Amino acid sequence: MRSLLATISFFIGSMCLAQTTNPGWVVQPRLTMGNLYDVRFASRENGWIVGSQTILKTTNAGASWQMKEYPQSWFDNIVLMQGMDGWLIAASNPSTGFNYVVRLDGESEMWLADTSLVGGPALDVLFFLNEEYGWTAGWDSEHKTVLYRTQNAGKSWDKIAMGLDESIRDVFFVDVKTGWMVGQNGGFYKSTDGGLTWSFAHQALYAHDPQQTPIGYPVRRIVFKNPDVGWAVGGIAGVEIRSRTTDGGQTWIQSSIWGGSSLQGMYFLDSMNGWAVGGGVGGTKVLRTSDAGETWILQTHDINTNGVPVNNTILNGVFMTGASEGWVVGNYGTVLKTSSGGMVTSIEDEHSAVPLDFELNQNYPNPFNPSTTIEFHLVKESFVELSVTNTLGKRVATLIQGSRPAGDHVATFDATDLPSGVYFYSLRSGNVSITKRLMLMK
Repeated sequence: MRSLLATISFFIGSMCLAQTTNPGWVVQPRLTMGNLYDVRFASRENGWIVGSQTILKTTNAGASWQMKEYPQSWFDNIVLMQGMDGWLIAASNPSTGFNYVVRLDGESEMWLADTSLVGGPALDVLFFLNEEYGWTAGWDSEHKTVLYRTQNAGKSWDKIAMGLDESIRDVFFVDVKTGWMVGQNGGFYKSTDGGLTWSFAHQALYAHDPQQTPIGYPVRRIVFKNPDVGWAVGGIAGVEIRSRTTDGGQTWIQSSIWGGSSLQGMYFLDSMNGWAVGGGVGGTKVLRTSDAGETWILQTHDINTNGVPVNNTILNGVFMTGASEGWVVGNYGTVLKTSSGGMVTSIEDEHSAVPLDFELNQNYPNPFNPSTTIEFHLVKESFVELSVTNTLGKRVATLIQGSRPAGDHVATFDATDLPSGVYFYSLRSGNVSITKRLMLMK
């Protein structure tokens, strides 16, 4: 059944085609040694990175960056609206107590300071639901949480005294009424009146602990893709926190991993595909999920560093401009880019060689209707995933997901409910995958 296991080979001649390999995440040239905290793109070409005393801007998909420096300013978050328009929040040196929101004017591309919050509490997070509604949270001199809300695109801000003894690390609103906050001590808080009042909703706990012990560590990011489905990540160096809900936050499914890395940033492209980043005892980390956070795959086994050391560097922010292209930023000016969704991939035809420890055969029959057989071979026991996607990159079937022993394996793909056309099936193990094409003809 199986053919000779492929080895690292390159063939020359008209009878065969060269293999195309995508390296996954690639370190970009370092432009600053300051820490970078967030990255956002309004389109594939136009993007911004912010961090300690620095704002970076590109208009050519990251081929080059313009840098502006702002002494004693720490830029933490970016929110982009209406293409080129955006809002940023900045807090200066804590000894000055000076805070302000910075606005990007889309027409003149000038950075304008919104001074309505100058002299207020130390502001850490910013979220805009749409062009008009936004929220920002801070920590006042009495160590109490303070929330500000704007309903007019930042022209004015209403102060909402929270009275919480926990500093807020992130804010997210599903609509103008329903919002969530997560805190430094692992608290989850929910509002149903636009942020005017909040109730305690959940506490990060040690996973699989029958005593339900509060974990007491920060939850740094919370994201919802619809009113029911959301995720939160956080932790400290040595304890990694991941939580998800499928019922609007009534219950949270949580995992806390000892020896993991503190997760700092998260981005979901849709309700199934997301990325989380961080660093710590578990090393520099980029995680990817394609099943709504049920499982996560580490993508930073083999970062192409281009000679820039990134071991144990903390990564803070992640943003994907599409299913394939994305950006990650972190401490010491670290910037990573991917053109493959973070996967090390090899897309081959029937003549090319695969330099991997597993082999994926061409399906048969091909073309097919309505089912076809897919065979693969593993050199050693491995956790593998065999899935099928359409030409838009949307997953239409997961055939295998789990540990399989060394040897030959067979899977059947039944496309009875799918339309005719070209599809792709991928075998993934760790941070490496092979993809082949198949044709459904009804």
